[in-house]
Formats: sequence, structure tokens, C-alpha cells
Amino acid sequence: ALLDLERINDLPGRQCYGGKVANPCKYILYENVLTGKFDRHIPDGSGAYLAKQVPWLRSQAEKGGEYAYIFETLAALADVLALKAEMSKRLVLAYKADDRSAVARIAGEEIPLLAEKLRIYHKAFRRQWMRENKTFGFDVMDIRIGGLQAQLETGKEILEDWVSGKRARVDELEAPRLPYDGENNKGYDNGMILVNRWERIAAQSISNMYGV
Repeated sequence: ALLDLERINDLPGRQCYGGKVANPCKYILYENVLTGKFDRHIPDGSGAYLAKQVPWLRSQAEKGGEYAYIFETLAALADVLALKAEMSKRLVLAYKADDRSAVARIAGEEIPLLAEKLRIYHKAFRRQWMRENKTFGFDVMDIRIGGLQAQLETGKEILEDWVSGKRARVDELEAPRLPYDGENNKGYDNGMILVNRWERIAAQSISNMYGV
């Protein structure tokens, strides 16, 4: 079961196990749902696949003994990723089709649900951190996850303004979804790539927050 924790990175189409490293769980977690910076590197069907991992991880937590908390944390993470993985893709499709009811449903129902799932993951991760580490350092995770919550709140407001007609367009959804790092990084294993720097995932703009 411990070796199988890699499941949340083994999204549909992954093949070169033991070869190149890919970490879609991290860039799915931290990308902005409006900008969809890594949409080209999230395989279709990822949401459904990740949703299937949640009950498996919870079942392992029930019998995990002293390691139960690890499975509990990853179950909470998988629950976030299952909803978030293809939300940006669905937003673009609905927006391009002028399907305001679909956009309103994502903004009014799915984003608040995602925010709640993210709070649950934050608490689970904090419990794991405090068990394994000194408290110093978790303030960085508060900033990262708190920033993601703020992005969701901003995104919800922008989408609702467009649905109501207060906003004529959503610039983030107008922009094309390009491969990360241009055509030089199309990805492998069905598009999945390795991007480990939070500041390069979380923001669309250039950031010099190295070491954060």
C-alpha cells in the first residue's frame, strides 16, 4: 500500500514508470482554475481516475495503523484533485459555448465545494506535518494553500460577474491554453510533466520568489 501511494500521479496514459518523473498532483493542486496554465498537461479522464483513488486511500487509512494518517492526508488531497483536475477545461468549453448556466454552476456550486475540500486537506496536511516535523515551515504551506483559496474566491467573483453581465468577457478564459515552457516542453506520458517550483505553478506572471 505504501508503494502504491504513487497512484495519485499515475494519471491515465502514464507509461514510463521508473523513467522520467512526472508530478501532476502538484501542478493540478496549485494551478489557477481560471488560467489553466497546465491544462495541456492534465490527461482527459484525470478527474474520474482520481475520484476512484479516494475510497481506496480511505480504506487503507482504516487499516493503516501507525501509518493511517499518511493515507488520510492523501485521501483528502485526491478528493481535491478529483474535482479540480479538469475544472479549468470544463470552464473554457462552457465559456466558449456561451453556456452561462454551466459557468454559473461551476462558480456557485463547484468552486465553493472545492474550497471546502481544500480546507479539509489543509487540516489533514497540518496534522501530518506537526506529527513528522517541527512547526517551523508550515507557515509556507499556509501561504500556498491560503493563496489558492484566495484565487478561488477571486475566480468565483469574476465568473459570476460574467454570468450576470457585469463583465463583458473573462480574459483568462479567452487566452489559449499553451504547453508549459512553449513547444519545447510538450510533456511525456500522455502530456504529464515535472514542475516542482510552486511559484512557477501558482502564478501566470513571471515570479522571482525563488526559494519560497
